[in-house]
Amino acid sequence: MSHKTYPNGEIIPDQLPNAYRVGNANKKCSNCGFFVAVSSYCSKWGAIVKAGYLCNAWKPMEGGSSNVRSASRAASGGSYGGGY
Repeated sequence: MSHKTYPNGEIIPDQLPNAYRVGNANKKCSNCGFFVAVSSYCSKWGAIVKAGYLCNAWKPMEGGSSNVRSASRAASGGSYGGGY
């Protein structure tokens, strides 16, 4: 089986779609609503991603801010608790 690779030769996870590519200043994994920053994880595809890449499933982050709360929610089983 042939794997897609990053320019440095690292294998791109098979879970990621063919449309996964280098992003731009406005759209990239690091500012996508599916991105979990603490682990560079994409919750849409269930794979580790590069912050500067993107795919066609890109969506804006809720509230337009850092995804730290999303990471906390994922780590706690999906519930913020309190007044978030």
